[in-house]
Amino acid sequence: VHFQAVQVKPMAGSVAKLRAAREAGASQAQLTTGLGGISSISNSLGLLEMGETGGTGFGGHSAPMAPSLGVLELMDQWIREQMPQVPRLGEPRSPARGRGGHPMTNYPSAGTPSAGAGGHDGRAGRSQDLTAALPDAVANGDVSAEEAENLLDGARVLAPALTQVCSSSPRECWLFVCSLTSALAGFDAHGSTLPIGPLVALGEEVGGRIAASEPALADGMLRDYVAPRICAMLASLPRQRANLLRLLYAFTPANAEARIGAIKLLQAGVTSQPLFLEALSHLVTLDVHAAAAAAHARSDVDILDSSPGLDQWLLDLYSYYAAVGLCKPSPALRAGALHVLWSLSESHPSVALHSVGHLAAMAVEPNIQWEVSASLGALAGTLLFKLDRATEEGADASHVLVGVLATLLAAPAAAHVRASTILAASPVLEQFPELIDLFVAAALALPAEHLSALITGSPLPGIPPEHVSPFSLAAAREGAATTGAFRPLSREWSALAVGRGLAHSVAVNQPEHLSAQHLLLALGVANDAERSPAWQELFYAIKDHLLVSLADEVIAPLSAQAVGLMCAALREDSLAAFSTLGSALKMVFPDGPSVSRDAAQSLLLSLVRLGGPFPLAIKEMFAALPVEVSGAHELAEVHAEIDC
Repeated sequence: VHFQAVQVKPMAGSVAKLRAAREAGASQAQLTTGLGGISSISNSLGLLEMGETGGTGFGGHSAPMAPSLGVLELMDQWIREQMPQVPRLGEPRSPARGRGGHPMTNYPSAGTPSAGAGGHDGRAGRSQDLTAALPDAVANGDVSAEEAENLLDGARVLAPALTQVCSSSPRECWLFVCSLTSALAGFDAHGSTLPIGPLVALGEEVGGRIAASEPALADGMLRDYVAPRICAMLASLPRQRANLLRLLYAFTPANAEARIGAIKLLQAGVTSQPLFLEALSHLVTLDVHAAAAAAHARSDVDILDSSPGLDQWLLDLYSYYAAVGLCKPSPALRAGALHVLWSLSESHPSVALHSVGHLAAMAVEPNIQWEVSASLGALAGTLLFKLDRATEEGADASHVLVGVLATLLAAPAAAHVRASTILAASPVLEQFPELIDLFVAAALALPAEHLSALITGSPLPGIPPEHVSPFSLAAAREGAATTGAFRPLSREWSALAVGRGLAHSVAVNQPEHLSAQHLLLALGVANDAERSPAWQELFYAIKDHLLVSLADEVIAPLSAQAVGLMCAALREDSLAAFSTLGSALKMVFPDGPSVSRDAAQSLLLSLVRLGGPFPLAIKEMFAALPVEVSGAHELAEVHAEIDC
């Protein structure tokens, strides 16, 4: 791979010069267009201030038109208009808490004199920055998180006016960015995630409008105001790094030169190399999505068949940083480099092929760090899923990557790292069946509560909180989740392949009794059961162990659910198992554990209520059982349902 030096030309002139040149050519019609877009929202928003001469404005006075409201006042009036309880949001907060109760004393708020450059026109005295006060209002119960979410989502109708005001004054742009990021920090501090999406979307729309219409002005604002603010906050708001970087890119024109310039600004503003590589992993995702959107928007590209790619300059830059990071001894840097490659591999898997040998060497290191292991597993799984094994290069790389995943699955690891590797391997089990036994063994080695959470996509117990957890686990997370939840394993795996692996494990190891982990896997698999010979074969391979487990009070409820799901899918094809079910009932009634009796009753009721062949089959099974079993008082409801 050959890398070329990237030269980014500095912007000629400051934002102030650009502003002066822009204002000299601005027309009244342009301003009217920018601000008139929200005139229908409220007749009380007096957006234009009129003097003694000129055209006629909202108040009927003749005057030259000039912005009357700043960004804070626009947002304040919007919030007050939408929420009658808004006066409570303006109450003073303790200076020690900062915006949203967050210790942000080093971040000037949007209303402070130090917040921006240039003279102050007195507007801040008329505004309270209620946007930045919303997190406290949500935390205090004045406003619900849902109300704040809807409020900020609706505020996007102000985007044309906010764009015009921000474009007319660098100070207003600074105030806007400070207000949004202060609110973001406040919502993060209070754990209110719902309003964050529309808050960032508002910033993206305003920044995107400026970048699209006046890229030179947007570039200046990015350098002088947006990038310094974002870089200062990245270290202290780890859960919001992706959102902060979305705001950074919002003010970046959508071309390779501008994006590379933004990356260089980020590198200069962030002193931590691991943090910079983490930021790159977020930015490359944004760039890949932007490239895909641009390709799909072209009329000459087939949306289904297109393979959109990054600009070559950007691709070379990301590849270069990843290659450098892989060669560093720091685990955090290596994990960051792996994560950049993982982000690139979604659309450019060939980039990582040059490092396959290095990846294999890393996997067998005796003291591999957990963040490296988690990122390495995610990358190996994604590459295996993407590679074309029909080519010689793809076949060779696949062989090596299967070895990487096999090594990581078999290695001892913390529960959350093992869970990440299991999730990475799950989509490729059908293509590479040699991984199935290792996959099942790794899953059975997880604590039951972790395996249950992994299968269902619930938060993993004891997972490092995201505010201290490296981004190495981000590849396994559910979208932008901040709860510690991974993507549901049951959505990623081939259920039939995992079921066969489970049956093989039980047959080989012959456990005295099944564990909770066995039953959790069986239940997860049974959720995808279908009526087919393959599923019938699987059911009869494990039915004895499942049904005997009804007598174990610890796992009886799981056993009943798994058997019920398999019978419901197989219908008549499951009836041959009812002789074994009858034997299991003799172990439960009349003196078995109460949990087991309840689980068996629940299973029988669910089958009877399914109708079809089950009521008659259960009636015949009861007739063959001793009366002390079939006549147990817990089964009276089952008899009543059958007789109906």
